[in-house]
Amino acid sequence: MKQIRTKWIIGAAIGISLIGAGCGSSDKKDDPAFPLPEPVDLEVLEPVERTAHVNFIPGSVIQIESAFTGFKDKIDLNQNTDAKTILVVDRFAPLHVANFTWTLLVNSKDAKGEATTQQLTANVLGANLNDSPRLWLPVFWPEEEKASARGTSGIWISRDRFEGLHRNRISTIDTSLLDPDSYGALGEDPNVHILFERLASEAKRVSTRVDVNLSKGEKDLVRIPMLINGKTLDIEVLKVTNWFGEFLILDNPQNPLVLSFSFQDKNESGVPRFKGADLFKKLVDYRVTALKDIVS
Repeated sequence: MKQIRTKWIIGAAIGISLIGAGCGSSDKKDDPAFPLPEPVDLEVLEPVERTAHVNFIPGSVIQIESAFTGFKDKIDLNQNTDAKTILVVDRFAPLHVANFTWTLLVNSKDAKGEATTQQLTANVLGANLNDSPRLWLPVFWPEEEKASARGTSGIWISRDRFEGLHRNRISTIDTSLLDPDSYGALGEDPNVHILFERLASEAKRVSTRVDVNLSKGEKDLVRIPMLINGKTLDIEVLKVTNWFGEFLILDNPQNPLVLSFSFQDKNESGVPRFKGADLFKKLVDYRVTALKDIVS
């Protein structure tokens, strides 16, 4: 794989301009030979109908925020910077496959106090939206061109996982957090490696009485606000939990996007699961904050 080099770019507003402009859209998006369908006015729909219309085409944009914003060659688990990931859908075949390009933007200030944005762009190919049991959290995506999704469903759950949750609110969702290979270059950092070993040890300790991947959804759907095509609108999600944490999943069989993942860093008594569990939470948590160029 070809390694991507990070760049420093002046201007802290890059992230806003990208989500506003639909950065990195497919060439077909502006090609008159491939006319797009007229967008549905999502604002006039009820939340249940609106949720069903939140589907993707090449050029659709997903904005992701996470607590951990470091680059794999400069890891600081205690950092506190402003960052976001802009994901642009390159290919989306519902229930089958997705390819996407992602750009990580970290806003900070240089030694002179001037606004500076560190930017990295890479892409992932072949997310299995059909029958993969495994997610791949954004923090672990490789800084490479044409990186394989490794058989995972990326930040969607696959068709069969979604059907299980809808049928009886039970399925299995593997976060890949116990797979050292899913960490890639990030797992080579000694601090991340130590946290992984502690997580794996705790999961092994409870494995005799807990299926860590067994995922249960709440009976009733939950409504949450989401910025969609520039407007804040309510959509419906499945709230799902397993031993690892909580997921909010878009209640749309054509587009079961995992809108957030929150690692459970404490046990029922409020005690940290392992030393550094709070840092591990900061490493893996994410949430989708905006969707753009949604055309149904």
